[in-house]
Formats: sequence, structure tokens, C-alpha cells
Amino acid sequence: MTKDLITTTNPLVVQHNAMVNAGFTMSALEMRCFLAMISRIGRDDTALPVCRIPVRELCADSNSKNVYTEVRAMTEKMASRFLLLEVLGPTASE
Repeated sequence: MTKDLITTTNPLVVQHNAMVNAGFTMSALEMRCFLAMISRIGRDDTALPVCRIPVRELCADSNSKNVYTEVRAMTEKMASRFLLLEVLGPTASE
């Protein structure tokens, strides 16, 4: 069974106020990865899609020779973290 991978060249990120107001700290690289991931979630999606994010999308302006090492370390760090968001009722979603 193969899963379709979602890629995008013109991402649009729309975040609910609960995400904007959530207290979390991320490095610049982590934030670029996080925004790249949520930009691939469609408005009608009910589950998180499998997605592919090219390293050049995250580090297009990097001159580092260790960019793949940095991205690997960042993904390992992000995989060990979790983000808690307040669950809102149907009237609080506006």
C-alpha cells in the first residue's frame, strides 16, 4: 500500500487562534519545518497527510556544509516533543 506524498510550491498557512496563542518555543529551522508541515494540511482533511519536505525548502539560503545533519537533528528533536492545544467547542471556532 503506497501513500500519496503531499508537496507544495506555494504554501499558504492559516492557523487557528488557539495555535497562534499557544505557548511554544521553536528555533527558526523548527518553525520553518512546522509551517511547511501545516501548509500541507488541507481545509477538508480529517487526518494528517504523509508529506515530503525537501531540505532545500527549509534551508534554501544556508551555506552550511552540515545542513543535512542539522535537519536530521532538528527532526529528531521535534519528534520527541508534543504540542497541546485547547480543544474548543463549535461556537468558539470563530
